[in-house]
Amino acid sequence: MIENSNIAILILAAGNSSRMGRPKQLLPWKNTSLLNHSIQLAHNLNKGATYVVLGANRKMIIPNIIHRDINIICNDNWSFGIGTSIKSGIKIIMKAKPKYDGALIMLADQPLLNTHYLHRLIKIFNTQSGQIIASSYGDKSLGVPAIFHCSFFEELSQLTKNFGAKKMIKKNINHVKIMEAKHLITDIDTQDDYDNLYKVNHQL
Repeated sequence: MIENSNIAILILAAGNSSRMGRPKQLLPWKNTSLLNHSIQLAHNLNKGATYVVLGANRKMIIPNIIHRDINIICNDNWSFGIGTSIKSGIKIIMKAKPKYDGALIMLADQPLLNTHYLHRLIKIFNTQSGQIIASSYGDKSLGVPAIFHCSFFEELSQLTKNFGAKKMIKKNINHVKIMEAKHLITDIDTQDDYDNLYKVNHQL
């Protein structure tokens, strides 16, 4: 890990989990919840401040966040897509003092991620050059978790509802370094998705 790098951690958790039928952020995971698990991963990195973007169901979610040393950002435009959540978070991060070298963007529903993988992302991040460290999903698709150099902050702060992290990565592919994360990325969209993943990862 580059000890002197100053990286903000941005966790996106604003969706309404329409296919799940209840807030994914609060689903049980490893003696806590999916969102609390993601926040703990962020804290384990011992990097910059942690920012959590909430939107739908935030009045239900906030009282269940056990970590108080985080920055909660409310995205009232969450229904217009993930790009609005990135935009909301980056705008706040851009105002921070001292300025951040980059931002690590994560999702609240990728529970197989671990601190070791996130440390590896940070380790290859070069604070001196404009780059993106993106995760490969194994199907030629690239996405988060990803670290965006601060030179991309202005562009991230202008994202629209139809433009998220994946499109940003594709647009700037010449500046992208890739890490394989297929074994750590899984979709949790439905109750069956969650039940199957929970059963496999909570064996006694």
